[in-house]
Amino acid sequence: MEKLKQILLENHLAFLATHRGQVRNEGHALFVESDKPEFTYAILGSSSTRANLPSSVKMVQRLPWSQISEGDLIEAGFVAAINYSYMILGEPFSKWRNHDDLSIERVVDVAHMEAFSEVQSRGFIESQNEYDSWHPWLRAANHRNLKNPNQSFYIGRLGSQAVGVVLTVIEGESAGICAVATLPAFRKSGISTTIMEKAILDARAQGCKIITLQVRQDSYVEDFYRHLGFQRIFTTTLYKRN
Repeated sequence: MEKLKQILLENHLAFLATHRGQVRNEGHALFVESDKPEFTYAILGSSSTRANLPSSVKMVQRLPWSQISEGDLIEAGFVAAINYSYMILGEPFSKWRNHDDLSIERVVDVAHMEAFSEVQSRGFIESQNEYDSWHPWLRAANHRNLKNPNQSFYIGRLGSQAVGVVLTVIEGESAGICAVATLPAFRKSGISTTIMEKAILDARAQGCKIITLQVRQDSYVEDFYRHLGFQRIFTTTLYKRN
């Protein structure tokens, strides 16, 4: 089980290092550095202690195997903010809803990536002001990884319209499911599950034995993935300094 937890973390780190910023290993902790403050934080592992916690850090993710206790973090001025679940897929597809009219294509060029980034942004962000801020940032990260051999971008289309997207990040024997998004007008019709099924089959054909993702703990989204056959392996808490 401990090895599995480490595999799930390493897959998430592969995504963070390519889509969120840079990941720096200081031995006692991992530091995610991004030009977005919400993606800048320290990941506290087994050798992290209160003594080596940098005073400049404003946000930390405490792993279950960290030596730092919640009490230590509270004394250092942190408060618990968000809990996340790291999950893996058991037996897939038995309860999955498919959209028979959906065609799925892999992103292979700049034009495809433009479509992917548009759907991803519109699927996650409905406020125009937030879209105007986030779309260029997400788009830039996607384009940086267009030729990344360990990442596969998928677009689902109804006719000529791109309506849903999924990204897989392969790290060793694991494939992480990321950027699952459907345009609001097309939700709850099997778009995401149809694209995910294709992405998972492709990942398994490449030798990936573990399919993983991260979601907010006890959220509607976690319930959705649990219904699809994903199982929670461990949880972590994100703390913010007052």
